Amino acid sequence: MLSLQNSAFSLMLFAILSGVSCEDLTPVKTEEFSQKAASVTLSYRYSKQATGTDYFFWYRQYPRRTTRVPPVYLRA
Repeated sequence: MLSLQNSAFSLMLFAILSGVSCEDLTPVKTEEFSQKAASVTLSYRYSKQATGTDYFFWYRQYPRRTTRVPPVYLRA
């Protein structure tokens, strides 16, 4: 019975992980600076046509902050 449970778990794990892929996402600019409260547009090149199930994450890093402060992630 344990072998059957392990097989079912392995199959489920494979099914979940097989849907994950990595595409080439390249920023147009690697850094962007702005004045406080100013708008910023982040642009990138994507290796395929984006779909409604593709999510992209950016992060904001404030100047003069130590690396111990976690970045703020922005979902696009």
